[in-house]
Amino acid sequence: MIDTQGKVVEMHPASGNPLLLIAAMEALRHWKYEPTILGGEAYPVRLLVTITFELQGR
Repeated sequence: MIDTQGKVVEMHPASGNPLLLIAAMEALRHWKYEPTILGGEAYPVRLLVTITFELQGR
């Protein structure tokens, strides 16, 4: 959930490895979005984010 200021205020993991879910949610806590404006008024919105982890150097 993104609030009227563009801040992530609520998260619920949909799927994934439990160890990676913790890292993904910690990263999301730091993200900032542009507020959603409709008719000149800011609204909270729900957003689905997919984070993909890759191993490099193998």
